[in-house]
Order: sequence, then structure tokens, then C-alpha cells
Amino acid sequence: GVVKGAESARSGSARSLTIGLDLGDRMSQICVLDSMGEVVEETRVATTESGLRRNLNVERLGKCRIAMEVGTHSPWVSRLLREMGHEVLVANSRKLRFIYQNRGKTDRVDAESLARVARMDPALLWPVKHRDEEVAQDLAVLRTRNLLVRTRVKLIGHVRGAVKSAGQRLKASSTRSFTAETESMLPEELKETLGAVYTAIDALSEQIRALNQRVREMAKKKYPQVHHKIWAVIPAAGSGSRFSKTELKQYQMIQGQTVLEHTVSRLNQLSILGYVLAISEDDSVAKTLNFAQLDVASRRFAAFLQ
Repeated sequence: GVVKGAESARSGSARSLTIGLDLGDRMSQICVLDSMGEVVEETRVATTESGLRRNLNVERLGKCRIAMEVGTHSPWVSRLLREMGHEVLVANSRKLRFIYQNRGKTDRVDAESLARVARMDPALLWPVKHRDEEVAQDLAVLRTRNLLVRTRVKLIGHVRGAVKSAGQRLKASSTRSFTAETESMLPEELKETLGAVYTAIDALSEQIRALNQRVREMAKKKYPQVHHKIWAVIPAAGSGSRFSKTELKQYQMIQGQTVLEHTVSRLNQLSILGYVLAISEDDSVAKTLNFAQLDVASRRFAAFLQ
């Protein structure tokens, strides 16, 4: 790295130095300004805990104001630097047009720009506050579940497409029961090829069920204020113009119940406060359905919006 006036940086008093930290995936750029706005140190450091601790040591620099842009590494880096005793500002990168639209944009320029703005007026950085570590880990659980669900949907779509390409079609089924209901319908020439996909779908379903249980327990124990305040909105006012049959899609019968009744039944298995059905003012069918029969919790109800 390039160091200028290192002795001046080391002798700074508490928060007399302002630092711009341009975070990179492997290496990050540091620019240190003294109280007069002079660059006293510029260097590149490894984007690791040991690298940051070594180069931004409070014993060497004192307690500094450090600015960085929000990004992949900013959550853990900001927590680390605060634990070390620094004041940390995580800038909203969307507000820093002077940085991301700068034609002369480099890591050194970005680090110095962050330092100068932080020294002059931190409010111009539009600082954001990252979630604490525990909440971030809980959010990772939700994102993991979402990824697995989307992956399972893509695999099912792949199977259906492959079968159609062979001139056949699989029966309609729910995602949960897809493998059990359709594997026997696979064309002989595709059974070996798609067998691995079915195995993957089953494995994903098992992992999703485990995550569903984990999310339910997490919501009940850690987030009770959210756990009991969720409402579901069911859009059921569509005309179903793209649906090939004459009846509305939401009132098609599947295993003795309409699609709408199946939807409400699924919602009743969740820990939510209630649900709202959004229906057309010409809809005379919805109000004839016996949703109370489906409401096993006896505390939820359906409200109708027309």
C-alpha cells in the first residue's frame, strides 16, 4: 500500500481521523484523512477480519469515523469495526451519485470520496442501519427456504416440459404430491433421465418441510408481535380469460373442493390472524361456500372486498 504521513495518522486523537473504506470482495481500499482534510494514509488491505483488525487498530489510529458503502461485506465489517470502538457510517450507495457516476472511478478515488463526505457532513451519506447479527441469521433462513422453493418449482417445470416434448402430458397435481402422483406416468424412455430429478425434488421437499417448521417456531418464539398480526389477501376477482374452461378458475373442482376452498384451507394451517377475499361485485358463488367448515381454528374469518 501507499502510506503518506503515517506518523501523523498514528498521533491522531480520538475521532480526529476520518477513514473511507471502499470494500472489495478480496481486497479493500483505505483512505485516511486528518482533521485538516489532508490524506495521511492510503493502503489496500485484505477483506478479512484479521486484515481489518491489523490495519484499523484503535491503538494505532485512535477511535475514527469510518465510512463505507452498503454491500455484501458491509454488515459484518460494520459490526466488527463498531466492536473495535470506531464510529461507523454505512452509506446508501444509491444516494452517492457523485461516486458511481464518476468517470474517473477507482477504488482509491471512491475511498477518498467517502472519507471526505464523512468528514464534511455524514448526513450526505444517507447512512443505513444493518440488522443485528441474530436477525440477519433469521433472515438467511427465510431466504434459504425461498431459494429451495423456487428451485423445486423449476425442477417440476423441467419435468413437465420434458414430458411434453415427448408428446405426452403429466396430470395436474399439487407441488407437494407431484412426485408421488406423476412418477408412474413418465414415458419409459425418460424414466432413467428424469429419475434423478424426482429424487432431487423429494429431497428438496423434505428440506422445505424442515425449514417450514423452523420458521414457525422462530416466528412464535422470537417475533410474536409479527406472528399474530399477519393477514392474507386472496385475489379472486379475475375473469380467467386465459383459462380454457367456461367456469371461473377459482371455482374449478379439485378432489371435491374448489380451488378457492383449497387456498383457504391451506391458509388456515398457518398462524395468521385472518384472510380477505377480493371478489368481483358480480360474484355470487364465493359467499355460498362454507369457509367456516374449513376454519379449524375457529378464530379466523373471511372478509369480502368487492
